[in-house]
Amino acid sequence: MREIVFVSAGFVLGILCGSFAMYICWLVPKSKELRKRSNAQRYLDLTNQWLIVRQNGYSVSEFLAEKQMCRIAVYGMGLYGRHLIRELQHSDVVIEYGIDCKKMKPYQGICIRQPAEISGNVDAVINTVIWDHDNIERQLSVKVDCRIVNLEDIIFEIIPADKN
Repeated sequence: MREIVFVSAGFVLGILCGSFAMYICWLVPKSKELRKRSNAQRYLDLTNQWLIVRQNGYSVSEFLAEKQMCRIAVYGMGLYGRHLIRELQHSDVVIEYGIDCKKMKPYQGICIRQPAEISGNVDAVINTVIWDHDNIERQLSVKVDCRIVNLEDIIFEIIPADKN
């Protein structure tokens, strides 16, 4: 009788452990899987993750400094570009200029250039337009000789989604 209880308990425990392993391996989002979702969902996930990063006491500026990206340009002057600029303004990271396809006035004292006007005098270009990163990276790579990094990748590298 006792053996049946142990075998049954082992069977149930095996099913639970297997189910948990399946959840961890397939259902918890990983960085590459994030890009497969809709743009709206990706922006929502980015916002959520950025809040988690800040609530846990981490910052984008510390991450950039750690990766030796101290002088940057920000590509995309929409909501996320502006949030990034505001977060970095009182840090050691220097924002040399912003980049946007639209002709724009300076934002927070930062000159906004169009892609044809950019130069490579930065450590990195941070792309805040996550839905078209591959195309933007191709276009920028012929203009600048520096890293072109997606904001989404930065935020999810600080604290991976599966660590929340």
